[in-house]
Amino acid sequence: MLTLLDLPQDVLLTIYASLSPQDILALKQTCRGLHAFGCVDYVWHQLKVDLPLDLPAIPELDVNAVPAATLQRSIMNALRLDDNWRRRQPCLKNMWKIPNSELIYQAQFVGTKLLVILSRNTRTINKIQAHLSVWRLPTSRCTQPLRIATIECVPGARFSLAIQKGGENALVIVFGAGVVSFKGVGIYSLNIQDAEDADLPDPDVLKLKAICPSPIEGIIGTTYMSGHMVAIMVARYPAGTRRYQILLINTLTNYKTILDIPRHYLEFNQMQLRLFPEAIAIITYNDRAPGIDISVRAFSAGILSTKIHPQSNLSSLSIPEEPWGEAISEYKLTSMPSFFDLCISPESATRADDKLSLMVFYRQPRGAPTIPWDGAIFRFPLSFKRQSKPIIISKPVHQFKLPRHTQPDIVCVGKTGHRGIWTERRWDSDEYWLKRVSIPLPGEEPVTGDLFSRDITLPFELYTIQSLWFEEATGRVVVALHTGDMFIIEL
Repeated sequence: MLTLLDLPQDVLLTIYASLSPQDILALKQTCRGLHAFGCVDYVWHQLKVDLPLDLPAIPELDVNAVPAATLQRSIMNALRLDDNWRRRQPCLKNMWKIPNSELIYQAQFVGTKLLVILSRNTRTINKIQAHLSVWRLPTSRCTQPLRIATIECVPGARFSLAIQKGGENALVIVFGAGVVSFKGVGIYSLNIQDAEDADLPDPDVLKLKAICPSPIEGIIGTTYMSGHMVAIMVARYPAGTRRYQILLINTLTNYKTILDIPRHYLEFNQMQLRLFPEAIAIITYNDRAPGIDISVRAFSAGILSTKIHPQSNLSSLSIPEEPWGEAISEYKLTSMPSFFDLCISPESATRADDKLSLMVFYRQPRGAPTIPWDGAIFRFPLSFKRQSKPIIISKPVHQFKLPRHTQPDIVCVGKTGHRGIWTERRWDSDEYWLKRVSIPLPGEEPVTGDLFSRDITLPFELYTIQSLWFEEATGRVVVALHTGDMFIIEL
């Protein structure tokens, strides 16, 4: 009688490659022969896994170049997290308190082991101090968060960061949001490897690389990054007129260019950008015809050139200006009501990111607090090649309802759009809670519910939450409170 192992090797590999990760892991436990086939690189590289993976944070990472052992470990971690996430009451694995005495205004994960925090000390007399700090997250060697490095920033500072090619360093851009006239942005280099390995504070892991002088006088909106590309939104009011521009900077070559945003686009609170290595996407909401429009514009040859330019304090007259021009691709979401909130992941995009995920909360008609809110997650399959006509998106990948008398407050969505979290407030009892959502996998039901069991005693009150940050591949949530306390929750 023939057995599975009697089949030719190429047939066995084809069978394995068509299975799900769960089935392969089960087969590996049956006998040594099947275990050996389940360890072949080819098998794991052929798997279609629609889950965020905690792979090394390397922007140009090719999954086909990752060893099977590393890929298998990451997929197993993703399956465990997904299983926990899909429970009616997920288990809370760990919770750490960040020993910080300042109010937290911004935070972002760097890979799976580091966290960058921007905090402000408002208790000092006649001076508000802002600090950017790098924290190493708990490991097997050190069970508590450790602050590795700290720098002082201008009051009102914000930051944006992106991991660079090779994954050894990250660029951190520090800028003064809302400043009417700014001298420039600080560009810092974060040595990821040294910060992850440090057992003691090491200020040298975060070094000033350059002060990039600004050629534009105006009000800074937000800074976006993708690799070594930086986009700064600026509002200008020359001679009583209104003008919106984007300052694009290639930090490798020091090349700068100014993009004029067309006047028909709306103001900053109704417009967001998403920067990619070779293109920029502008996401707008049109209140005259409710819906979401996404326009993708390719970079010019100048900003993509590898020619090095000297770092100099050039005036705006010396910087080339470019019209917005014709979009290479456009996307339209037309099925939205007239009242909604939109959330996009703040994580920087890489070449592997070919989808733009949005989490939207909406209700209709506008106003009445008794009208329940609906939520939805949309995924736009972006194309960076010229399209002949706009692509219409009419349905979300997942849609869910919130209970009556509740409202979403602080919202976070993961980079891939697979998971999202938010704080939910009940108007009838003034109670708060942390909620979660996950899009459905093939053959699975979508998940919407509490982030963890309500029986858990938390070391803080939920109504004191000021902001949230979320890393969907590891299930870690950063919770910053109005009191200045900060916690990391791991599911």
